[in-house]
Amino acid sequence: MTGKNGLGRRKVLIATLLAVGLTLGMGLSMGAVAAQPDTVTECGTIDSPGEYVLEDDIGGDVETCIEITSDDVTFDGQGNSIEGVGDENSTGISVESGFEAVADVTLTDVEVSDWGEGISLAFVEDSTVNDVEVTGSEEGAVNLVDSSNNVVENSRLADNVDGVSVVGFFGEASDNEVRNNVIEDNEENGVVLFFGVSDSTVESNEVRDNDGAGILAVFGPSDSLVTDNTVTGNEVGYIAGLTEDNTVSENEFSENSVGVATTASFGETFSDNKVSGGDIGVLLADSAENAVLDNELKDNEIDYVDVSGTVDEEEDDEVLNVADAGIDAADTGVETAQDDEIPAGPNFAEGMVLGPQDDETVLSFESNNVSVSGVDPAEAPAPPEGQTDTGLYFEATDEIDAEMFEEELEDELDEEIEAETFTNSYLDVDVHYDGADFAGDEEDLALWKYDDDTGDWSEVPSTVDTQNEVVSANLTEYSTFGVFAGDADPVGPSVTATGDAVSPGGQATVNIVAENMGSVRLDGIPNDWSVSSSQNDGAFITPDALGDNIEEDGRVLWAWQEDRQSADVSVTLDVPEDAEETEYVLEAEVENNAGETATDTATVVVGDDIDVVDNYRNDEGRVDTAGLQDAISDFLADDIDTGDLQEVIQAFIADGV
Repeated sequence: MTGKNGLGRRKVLIATLLAVGLTLGMGLSMGAVAAQPDTVTECGTIDSPGEYVLEDDIGGDVETCIEITSDDVTFDGQGNSIEGVGDENSTGISVESGFEAVADVTLTDVEVSDWGEGISLAFVEDSTVNDVEVTGSEEGAVNLVDSSNNVVENSRLADNVDGVSVVGFFGEASDNEVRNNVIEDNEENGVVLFFGVSDSTVESNEVRDNDGAGILAVFGPSDSLVTDNTVTGNEVGYIAGLTEDNTVSENEFSENSVGVATTASFGETFSDNKVSGGDIGVLLADSAENAVLDNELKDNEIDYVDVSGTVDEEEDDEVLNVADAGIDAADTGVETAQDDEIPAGPNFAEGMVLGPQDDETVLSFESNNVSVSGVDPAEAPAPPEGQTDTGLYFEATDEIDAEMFEEELEDELDEEIEAETFTNSYLDVDVHYDGADFAGDEEDLALWKYDDDTGDWSEVPSTVDTQNEVVSANLTEYSTFGVFAGDADPVGPSVTATGDAVSPGGQATVNIVAENMGSVRLDGIPNDWSVSSSQNDGAFITPDALGDNIEEDGRVLWAWQEDRQSADVSVTLDVPEDAEETEYVLEAEVENNAGETATDTATVVVGDDIDVVDNYRNDEGRVDTAGLQDAISDFLADDIDTGDLQEVIQAFIADGV
C-alpha cells in the first residue's frame, strides 16, 4: 500500500480517499513473530504480527517509510526518528491493508517529521498511537480514516497542517479517542472530526496557537464528546458545521478570536465551559435546538451571538444534507433563507454567566438574531433616580458587527457578511438574582432599558418569580439592560419593653425587642440597683461589668456600629433588700442613624406580696402559650420554684388560651 492514503488538502479530500486501496506498494518484509522484538533498521513493510523496535533514525526520499499491513503489531520507536524530505505525497508511518481491516496495532515512542502525512491509519480498529511527536507534515500529523475504536494519546503534534484528523467516508469512524495530547502551532486546525464520525471523544488535550480551529467538527459528526480540553490562542476554539447531537463540556476556551462557533448545527449541547478573552465568546449561526448550559463567558468583546438567515435574499441559499436534521439537498436553490427547512425550535441558554472577571450576571434565555453580552457594573450608566442598583447588567442587540464577522468568520461560514440589522429578533430572558442580596421586597425588582440617545432609563414589562429568583422579560428592542429595586419607604425604629415583678433583694429582668435602630437605652433605673447579667445581641453595652452600679443618670445603653433590622436585648437587675415596695416605670428608647426615635415603658413591681403569675401575663392580662414557655424556662433555670410553675400552669388553664 502506498502512502497516498491521507486527508490531503480540504479541496481534494474525497478524490484522495477514493484512491485508497487501489495501489499495492512494494516494501521490505521484516519477518515473522519472534521471541525477541524484531529490529527495524530501514524503511519497509511489516506484514506479520509481532513486536518491532526501531534501532536508529531512518527515513529519506521514499513514498512510505514504515507500512504496517498486519494485525497484532507493536512498533516501538525507542525515541528514534523517521524523517522525510517534505514531499506532500509521502507518509511516515502507514497502517492499512487495502480495504481490509487491520486491528490491534500500537505505535509508540517515535518522532515523525517532514512527511506529507506523519501517521496514517486507514480501516484500522482497536489500535493506539501513544507517545509520538509528529512535526512538519504537509497533509496532517495523525490521520484516522474509516477507523474505529482507536486511541491517539500522550503525543505532541506541532507545526503540521492539521494535528489529528478523524474521517469517515467508506466505513465507520466511531468510538475513537483523542486524549492527553499537546497539539500546537499547526497551520490549520488542531483536531478535525470530519464527515461520518460518531461516538468519539476528544478529551484532556492542550490545543493552542493553531492558525485555524483548535477543534473542528464538520459535515456530519454526531454523538461525540469534546471535554476537559484547554484550547487557547487559536482563530476559533471550537467550530461545528452541519453536525448533530454532540456535547462540548467542561472545556476552557481562552484567547481565541472566537471561542465556540457553529453553522447549521443542531441539537448540540455546550455545557460548563469557560470562554474568555475573545472577540466573540459563543456564536450560533444558522443553527437550531442547541443548548448552552451553565457556561461562563467572561471578558469577551461580545459574549454570545445567535444569528440565522445571514444570506442575501437575492442570492440562492446553498443547503447541504444533514441526516435527521430536516435539511435536504433537494431544497437547494431556494430564493430566501426563510424557505429552508431548518428544524423548528430556538437555541436556548440556561445559567449563562456573563461579565468581567470580578463581576457577573447570570442569564437564561431563548433567542433569535440577537447578541448578548455582560456589562461591567463599574462602566454601566448611573441607575435611574429612586432605584437601587443590583449590579445586574447585560447588553443585547440585533445589530451584528459585520467587521468582526468578516475578519474572524467569513471563511468559516463560507459567505459574505454585510452589516445589517436582522429581522424577527427576540430575546426571552430570565435574569437570575440572589435574594439574600436584597434587604427590601423582591417584588419591587424590575428590568429597565437604557436609551443611549437621551441618557434615560425606562422600565420594561417584566415579572418577578421570587421562588426561583428570576426577573423575566420578552425583549424585541435592544440596548443596555439593568435590574433595579425601587427604594422602599424608610421604616422608622420601634421598640417593645417588658418588665418584671420581684421581692426586695431579688432580681428583675427587663426584656427589650427593637427594630430598625442603631442603639437601645433603658432609662429610669434606680441608682442603687446593679446589673447582674445582660443579653447584648452583639452590641456594646454600658455598664458592661457585672455588679457595677448603674450610672448616676440611671441608664443602661446598648449600641451597634450601624443600624440593625432587629435586636433582642435584656438586662437582669439586682434589687436591694431595702428597696421601696412600689412600681418602678422604666423607659426604653431606640434611635437610628437618621435620628429617628421610638419609646416604650417597662414596669418593675417590687413588693413582698408579689403574684409571680403576673410576670407571665400578656398585655391583656392573660397567661398565653408564650408566657407558659417563659415560666418553664425560668423553672429549669431555678428562677422560680415548683409552686410558682404550678400557679402559672393553673392560670394558663383558667385563661383558656
